[in-house]
Amino acid sequence: NSYRPVMKTATRMTQSRKSRWQKKAAVSPELAAEDNPPRQDAANDQPTGRSTIVLAAIGAILLWAAFAPVGWWPLAWVAPVAWCLLAGKKEMAGRKPYRAIYLAGVVHWLLVVHWVRLPYWAAWFGWFALAGYLAVYLPVFVGLTRQLVHRWRVPLIFAAPIVWCGLELFRSHFLTGFAMALLGHTQVNWMPIIQIADLGGAYAVGFLVMLVAAAIAQAALAVSERFVVPALAGDGGSLPPAALVPPKGGTTKIAMGVAWPLAVATLAMVAAWFYGDSRIQTLDALSAKAAVADGEQDDAVKVALIQGSRITTFSPVDDRAETVQQYKDITRNAVLANPDVDLIVWPESMLMVPWLDYTWPVKVPPTWPQDEEILKRDLSNSKAWSDQATAWIANSFGKHAILGSEAIELTDGPTKRFNRATLVNDGGDIVDGYNKMHPVMFGEYIPLGNIFPWLYRLTPMGNGLNTGEGPTSFEVGNVRISPCICYENTVPHLIRRQVNELSESGKSPHALVTITNDGWFWGSSQLELHLACGIFRAIETRRPMLIAANTGVSADIAATGKVLSRGTRLKREYLIASVRSMEPVRSVYLATGDWMAIGCFMVCLLGGIGILQRPRRGSGRDQDNS
Repeated sequence: NSYRPVMKTATRMTQSRKSRWQKKAAVSPELAAEDNPPRQDAANDQPTGRSTIVLAAIGAILLWAAFAPVGWWPLAWVAPVAWCLLAGKKEMAGRKPYRAIYLAGVVHWLLVVHWVRLPYWAAWFGWFALAGYLAVYLPVFVGLTRQLVHRWRVPLIFAAPIVWCGLELFRSHFLTGFAMALLGHTQVNWMPIIQIADLGGAYAVGFLVMLVAAAIAQAALAVSERFVVPALAGDGGSLPPAALVPPKGGTTKIAMGVAWPLAVATLAMVAAWFYGDSRIQTLDALSAKAAVADGEQDDAVKVALIQGSRITTFSPVDDRAETVQQYKDITRNAVLANPDVDLIVWPESMLMVPWLDYTWPVKVPPTWPQDEEILKRDLSNSKAWSDQATAWIANSFGKHAILGSEAIELTDGPTKRFNRATLVNDGGDIVDGYNKMHPVMFGEYIPLGNIFPWLYRLTPMGNGLNTGEGPTSFEVGNVRISPCICYENTVPHLIRRQVNELSESGKSPHALVTITNDGWFWGSSQLELHLACGIFRAIETRRPMLIAANTGVSADIAATGKVLSRGTRLKREYLIASVRSMEPVRSVYLATGDWMAIGCFMVCLLGGIGILQRPRRGSGRDQDNS
């Protein structure tokens, strides 16, 4: 290429000047100090790592700003450009560039998940631990992408989204998974774009966002590789004029290097937008048709989502009676204003009275009465009390109700505790129940706590929860509603599996409902991150999602992901939603699952194996930057 002589000339000039400076330093350090040496690390003779930490930090701060509470979602399209530049550069500056990238990741995640520290003082340790764990994915992303780009010769525009998508899938499964604050979740306000979630889940949206960012980075690198030559850092002179202009024929190469990745990204975005717009129009038309039919037949089920505002803590102050009264008052207002409501939904745990089920003979904890007659009497009274409290809610308002509370099951084996959602009919009878299938680690159980019970004494949570056996559909009128509890709606593969199991059993739900107590997080940005997960579950399953959340954000979400109505954080209010018995629209994601993300993860796995098998040779710089 005609530009290579220019590059070689500039490189020889740098080496020659460095040699002269070293000779001058050997004779007189004072004279050498007056002449600026090349900006290199004295220990390893390599460039300083300032550019690495700056790029990593820029990406970290911009992506944080794309999430709540700032919520500048367009920044998500440019934030990863900085990380893609690190992956695309032939060498990264600094002796330990991955350490700098990791530290930037720590800062990002400390800001994004700051709400983890709020429930109680020990959660501060969990905050740092979670941020430290999640930050690992950033240097791994850069390292694996570099493997694909520089070893396998995969264009950056494809390598970066493949690696990112595969790592997000792994993060969503490893150690029970953490699938909040995925890259695609930043785009919940751009309805047409996020409709591709019914093809590949939230991972597909994240793939598209990263593809666009990688295209910008690849175009920038195409320009820099042809215009920028190694700078004579510290030299008061300048490069020869020929080094500052593209060589003969270079303009065409630059144009091609810039044009084709940007063209691919533009086509991908246009295709996603047209697909999304088409899906929205189809679903809106079907919904309008169903609304007309329901108006004629009066088949729609009207739902009141009750949102109270109880900040939840491990305080010794007993405010259960006050909390229940608060929810009764809001429910009364909802029913008086909407007497045709069919179903009332309270958030998780707000009934405040545990349900008790037992089959005699029972085995009870040592702290319980051991005398058989006293135990029978106490158990009978406790069960009657919980049943009466449950029935009172439905009887008072003459409506079906979905209520949340703890459930205790006693048999002749170990005592079982569940986080349960219960359907009560308008006569006050318990009709059905769902036990949470995905308890939160360190929030609802401690790993190995069933083997070492003393671990629970180190936390304020008491004993851990058991895992529910399977999903269920609550039937109200002609409508089937599938419940999930708290963070279960943040786990895409769990909700997908539940919907498919119910469909195979002939109980395909017409809508999903989440009951959650987000009062642990004091109205923080966690509420918006949690809401984003509910929006994506609606799109992935193509079913409406109803959310009843203590402290917010309660919501009525259409199958398109559009939020029809939502609560205000920390406000006591109710929402009215309608659920119809229309057949759900087909979803590729339901049928095929995480096919795309699994393929991406397999590429990551092969890339990781390639890195481990690569011979370790050369200096520390070679190992860190290869």
